[in-house]
Amino acid sequence: MYKKKSRIVLNGVILLIVMLLFSAAVLALMFGEQRKSTKSLIENVAKSVAEDLNSQLNLINQLNKAVFLSYEMQDIFEEYRDALYADSDADASDIALRATNFIDNYVQLDQSLIKEVAYIPKTESGAYDIYHTLYYGLNVDTVSQNLALVVNTAQKEEYARGGLFVVDFLYQDLTSSNFYAFGRNVLELRPYSSEYMQNTGIGVVAINKSSLLNTLNRKDALKGLEVCVLYKDKVFLETENGFSAEKLQEKNYFVSEKYLTGFDASVIAYYGYDAYFAGILRSTAGTALIVLTVCVAIMLFFIFANRRTSKALRFLFDEFSEIKTKNKVRHIEYTKNREVDNVIENFNLMADSLTELNTEVLEEKNKSLQLQVENIEFELSSLYAQINKHFLINVLSAVRALVNAGEAEKAKSCLENLSEFLRYSLSEDKSSTVAREMESLACYMNIQKIRFPKIEYEAVCEAGAGDFPLQKMILQPVIENCFVHSIKNKRGKIRVVCRMRPDGVGIFVIDNGEGMTKEREHRVNEDLRGNFEKAKKKEKGNRIALVNIQKRIKLTAGEKSFVRLKALNGGAMTYIRLVWRKGEDKDV
Repeated sequence: MYKKKSRIVLNGVILLIVMLLFSAAVLALMFGEQRKSTKSLIENVAKSVAEDLNSQLNLINQLNKAVFLSYEMQDIFEEYRDALYADSDADASDIALRATNFIDNYVQLDQSLIKEVAYIPKTESGAYDIYHTLYYGLNVDTVSQNLALVVNTAQKEEYARGGLFVVDFLYQDLTSSNFYAFGRNVLELRPYSSEYMQNTGIGVVAINKSSLLNTLNRKDALKGLEVCVLYKDKVFLETENGFSAEKLQEKNYFVSEKYLTGFDASVIAYYGYDAYFAGILRSTAGTALIVLTVCVAIMLFFIFANRRTSKALRFLFDEFSEIKTKNKVRHIEYTKNREVDNVIENFNLMADSLTELNTEVLEEKNKSLQLQVENIEFELSSLYAQINKHFLINVLSAVRALVNAGEAEKAKSCLENLSEFLRYSLSEDKSSTVAREMESLACYMNIQKIRFPKIEYEAVCEAGAGDFPLQKMILQPVIENCFVHSIKNKRGKIRVVCRMRPDGVGIFVIDNGEGMTKEREHRVNEDLRGNFEKAKKKEKGNRIALVNIQKRIKLTAGEKSFVRLKALNGGAMTYIRLVWRKGEDKDV
């Protein structure tokens, strides 16, 4: 009798040990999942902050460009400098008022973000004239006392070509103000200006720090989570005062770092282990108490169970241990014990559900990836250049006319150029360079000049620009647009200029034809700024051609590449901007 009771007690102790081990495994899994969930949450917060902040910084950069690099504003700046330094009869105060009205249009877009605007003109001797700075805003004193700091930053070599820089404005007591100044050296971008691509001054937009700090606030996501932004390895923004890189090197934090595309900055989200473990204890204390209570209750129950249960429980213990060791969920074979078999059945059902769920997730992921690949392949294949059939017919008709007229040399030249043009455009190799495009364009224009002798053509390509990789048949449709939409009487001049940029190449296609209205320029550029599908549905003029060209260069050259159209006084200009995939943050 004593031995029987001892065996029952032993069975209960064994079961208790099994349940405690199982509970420990569950708690360990919970800890592991909680740790993974916490790291994932911090990762998502860092990513979300980086995306939101990058969007704000891109908006600031675009506003800065719109204010200081637009042709209209650069016209005003030139008049202002002439009034100051060239003995012009113009009233500088009237010009300053025009500049203020122009700037006000952009400030109204987000008055909570944009607080101050200033333009520091550059004298004919090359010095920055702080005394004659143009101001916009109510905090002139704060801006003016920081202009020397702005000038010192702008004179650094890395910003000489118009790159955006940031300066922390200070109050008179040298404490940090509530403004960040985003500035750049203002380069003359009007191709017709005598100062083209020269530095004409410094443009500064002062931004409200509070608006940027609100982007970092993620306290509602995780209590104790802190976020900071480093700019050029220095603290730019932070939710907790006193951040330092040495603090994170102590390895007492969960850390996620995300780099800001287009800016020399990074977002760091960090969460202390002490806060993490405090949260774990709060969330698992009740669960641990429940598990312990259940284990004790089961032990008391199985003290009075029959002896066969111990064998089934040992088997269950071995199976759970093997599953834990191999970290792979599988079915457990049934025993002859009803209670244990109920546990095994529920576990097997759970294993089936997990397996089915994993299978569905993998299938959906594979389908999604396959669809993305197919979409990309379709877009690339559908965007390759097509040869205008009417062009071929017209060229062959022109050759026949030349032959009938006895001008065999012109006919031969026309056919040779057509052969070179077709050999290039119809070859299977879809990649090319700017230089090869210019060569193909020369063949195309040689053909057109035979057909239209009153057309003049000039091409200029700076050293190094020709090596930039480019898809085939990018420039030919632009030239064709000149014939169709601008030089309608088939007389005039087309000029193609390729210039190097710090991060890529800029291509200008300029004609002196009939040009276009400002309204049409605006509509076309709105389509080019992103509304591709809307442009396709309209199917008017050269909009769809330019949208397709832009989409092709974005797929191959980089997302920062773009196409824009500009109406000129007597003609039009198409600007194609090619940006290296690496270094897209240096766009000027």
